[in-house]
Amino acid sequence: PGGVAVGSSGKVYFSSMANAVIRLVEKSQVNTVAGMGLNGFADGPALSAKFNWPQGIDADGSGGIVVADYNNSRVRLFKSAKVTTVAAGFKNPTDVSVDAAGKIYVADTHSHTIKVIDTAGVVTTLAGSGQSGFADGSAKSAKFSYPQGVLAAGGGKVDVVDRGNARIRLISAGKVSTFAGGSVQGCKDGPTGSALFSYPTDVALGKAGRLYVADPGCSTIRAIDKGKVSTVAGDGTKGFADGPLLKAKFHSPMRLAVAAIGKIYVADRENNRIRVISGAIP
Repeated sequence: PGGVAVGSSGKVYFSSMANAVIRLVEKSQVNTVAGMGLNGFADGPALSAKFNWPQGIDADGSGGIVVADYNNSRVRLFKSAKVTTVAAGFKNPTDVSVDAAGKIYVADTHSHTIKVIDTAGVVTTLAGSGQSGFADGSAKSAKFSYPQGVLAAGGGKVDVVDRGNARIRLISAGKVSTFAGGSVQGCKDGPTGSALFSYPTDVALGKAGRLYVADPGCSTIRAIDKGKVSTVAGDGTKGFADGPLLKAKFHSPMRLAVAAIGKIYVADRENNRIRVISGAIP
């Protein structure tokens, strides 16, 4: 699984990368809703459409699922039993996030930029100079290194998972700043300025502004809240185990989605599973 999203009705969708399909989990059943199971490119009726390594997905609030179609370098839309192309010309996008106004934010990984698609389908660069590296400051001159995740956090703010730099970055008011993480890869909880992530890939918004981070290098799910980074789930070793949060095991947890009921869905890539974190989440 390469991405997971919760629709407005509470249905759980996920992208299956190597299967080149979008699937739906509903009432203990899993069904393919888009894609014919062959890598390629084709718009049209959902079950005859083709994707090529679909990754991050997001619900658009009006019954559609937006897809970062990685190897087709396109952003696609599954809606009303059809698949259409929203925009093309990206460089291997890995994630998408839709804001309340319908704008789509894109982690355009191999251009090292964050792009935005407006409601008319026009694509512009929101942040990033296009060169791999690290630099905070003006959005146009800031540098990212293979950004993997993006989140429209509301109020004009956009969170970015800057995988190569092991940081969570924030785009706001035309500037890019570091929200959490350090200059090296690692697995260290604590204050946001000294905490470390290891090749993080995704971020999701919880209650009261709390952020959850998928951290495959640490085999954990982390949280950023009130100036601190903490581990929410996973014992820090690769493997598979359900159970109590800090005794569970993940293997490359790649994507997250938070449901209105408080559950966190995890696309646990190397375990080929969709996992759920529930109960008293710390």
